[in-house]
Amino acid sequence: MAVAARTPRTRLQPRASPRRTHVRGRCTPPSSPAPGGSAPTPGSSRLVDPSSPEESADEAAAAICRFVTNNGKTKSMLQVELYVPPIFRSDLDDWPGGIRQQFQVAAPMVERMLLEVRRVANGELDGRLTPEVIDNADAVGLWSSPKLLCVLHPTAETLNTIVERSQEPSCQVVILVNPQWTTRESQVISDFGIGPWRQRAEDFLSQFTTAFSQVERRVSGVTARVVRSYPERYVLIHEDAEIASFEDEPTLAEIKSALAESGVGDEAGGLFERLKGQFMFNANSLK
Repeated sequence: MAVAARTPRTRLQPRASPRRTHVRGRCTPPSSPAPGGSAPTPGSSRLVDPSSPEESADEAAAAICRFVTNNGKTKSMLQVELYVPPIFRSDLDDWPGGIRQQFQVAAPMVERMLLEVRRVANGELDGRLTPEVIDNADAVGLWSSPKLLCVLHPTAETLNTIVERSQEPSCQVVILVNPQWTTRESQVISDFGIGPWRQRAEDFLSQFTTAFSQVERRVSGVTARVVRSYPERYVLIHEDAEIASFEDEPTLAEIKSALAESGVGDEAGGLFERLKGQFMFNANSLK
């Protein structure tokens, strides 16, 4: 499948031991397995932070399979946010070739993820998986079989196609990977327009659950990651240590607050730490 990509971040490193967990207004120790090695229960912030594209694709596949299994016979509508390493980074831009360049890196990750999902499904999602590009300019890729539909870089302009294809009677699993639209309520004019057009789009998207998400945020002069793998909580990570966990995807304000409570970032360290952080960020950007 030819074309090409998403927002830059840097290659993630293995995690160190966790710090603490901030749960919407209170701090508690991060959960750990019980004696004997039993896994933590859903909502206990299982520590997940893949350090390579392959690990990210595999963890996304595992999260999708957990959701599909729990969802039973009901159609599974899922969203995935894969971290795409900026391997084409230049001095001025992480992705000088834009979204099409990102596609070259993300597409193999998606294909690896889908192969693993189908393997674990053990015949439940069998059928020829056909790749196609439904919007070459915006690098929107689509993989489909009678029972599965996956779209990489879906846009507002391709949403009608996605809705139509997802409504085919045999389709059991729909996956949207790294969507390119913005749905924040603060946006006056949505990517989906206004009035009934926006409402129809948002009604459709409200059916989706985030199965896996690994994103990087630059907040308060520091770089932090937010990772979620179904059915666990969203976990905020800084310098390979867990800072906080959230039931829902945290806003920038919540990330900033959690970092400050942990003594990290501009709000915690004042002007000196802010200048130091900016200097380090600039130095790393020139490498």
